[in-house]
Amino acid sequence: MAQLVVIDDDDAIRGWLAAVLRAARHQVRAFSSAEAALPHLAQAPPDLLLSDIRLPGQSGLELLAILRASQGTMLLPVILITSVGERQVFRRGMELGADDFITKPLTVEEVTRAVDARLARAHAVTSIERVNAISGDSNAAPITIGPFRIEKRLARSVGAEVYLGRSAAGIGAAIKVLSDTAATLDDPVRERFMREIETAATVVHPNLAAVLDRGMSERGPYVVFEYFPMGDLASSLSRGISPNLACRIVVQVAAGLEALHQAGIVHRDVKPANIMIRSASSFAVTDFGAAKRMRVDTSLTLNGRIIGTPSYVSPEQITRKPVGPQTDIYSLGVVLYELLAGSKPFAGDDFHQVLYSHVALAPPPLPARLAKFQPVLDRMLAKDPAARYSSCAELVAAVNALAF
Repeated sequence: MAQLVVIDDDDAIRGWLAAVLRAARHQVRAFSSAEAALPHLAQAPPDLLLSDIRLPGQSGLELLAILRASQGTMLLPVILITSVGERQVFRRGMELGADDFITKPLTVEEVTRAVDARLARAHAVTSIERVNAISGDSNAAPITIGPFRIEKRLARSVGAEVYLGRSAAGIGAAIKVLSDTAATLDDPVRERFMREIETAATVVHPNLAAVLDRGMSERGPYVVFEYFPMGDLASSLSRGISPNLACRIVVQVAAGLEALHQAGIVHRDVKPANIMIRSASSFAVTDFGAAKRMRVDTSLTLNGRIIGTPSYVSPEQITRKPVGPQTDIYSLGVVLYELLAGSKPFAGDDFHQVLYSHVALAPPPLPARLAKFQPVLDRMLAKDPAARYSSCAELVAAVNALAF
């Protein structure tokens, strides 16, 4: 028997949900608004919350954000109730930390299956989840993954969580594990995670993030990368980057990508957030979750979505044509443009307009003071992959020839 809370402003749906869950021998408290439920959630957090997204006053998404920001409810399992076709709402819910979704019209089978699955995972709380609930208890037992002691969470996405760990020798590490949303064996996100582990461990190069360890934890597979205290390139863009440094970054990133390409792997998600700063003069590519082996599979989507980041995605990824090394060269060209010009070549609030620009429009020319870089950029950002550099090695030679 579990303690559940249901929030829905529709009296009929709220009553039906409460009846279904009580028939499954759960104790249920039901509320018609987030404002009415929030004091009860804070004072006595239930084992699971089911909340409609579209509520009068505070929405289900706003409530979720409040719960995740509070120490007492940050780990509270939440299932959101949506309507068919609310894809943007679904994405926002995942970003905020929703654990699952059920879609109207509701059925007894769907509701009970989602609740049972979420409760089963909650009862098997892992050591990694527990570390986020520790609030300064010096007597708490150390939480470890492999040979690393977990210190804090660095990042969380739909498919994975990244934690800062430290070895007995004091070496920092970034430990990446599957999130609960990717816990099932047939989840495509899990497949991408396993591919990332394989790719990262296969190719070793000074300009690729080093793999320190990999293995299995209570919640499944994990991979340990070197830790970059200085962060990623995206966090440095606002401070401005000199042309010489921009070229140095591109040369090093291209060298790392060349190592991947020589191993038959395309990264497919080159962007500033995936370029880590090892030092003021050393950079490394990371995040191989979107990588694909060229000889095995050139599929471009996950559940119908383009793999890649819209501002940096190549025309062939958008049009669902085969990808190759030139795909990464295009994305790196977008990065170089941004480093030099201080803005993205194709930007805008409309997702579809950005994608259209990649396929059909030429990027704005660089300022006159940067004219010597224009031929290199024009070739990197050619719409036709065959018109780009034949390899990252050729690109490195072209950038080095600029005598930066």
